[in-house]
Amino acid sequence: MNGRCALLGNLDAVGILQNGTEDALKTEIKRQIAAGRRNKSRFIMSTGSPPTPGTPVERVRLYHDLVHELGS
Repeated sequence: MNGRCALLGNLDAVGILQNGTEDALKTEIKRQIAAGRRNKSRFIMSTGSPPTPGTPVERVRLYHDLVHELGS
């Protein structure tokens, strides 16, 4: 897309956010942020669907913290 429009992340809300390991979550966030940087940093980190009721609040907080840490 070469920066002509913003990319929207598509993190797997069940397989990665809810059920994945912390390492899997961190790896996927890094991968998506790297893709966004290749698009001239026009990127919005996001899940592919809303977190499910089975996702612990702590996992959502971890996701948030990792995005801020790795996206800086």
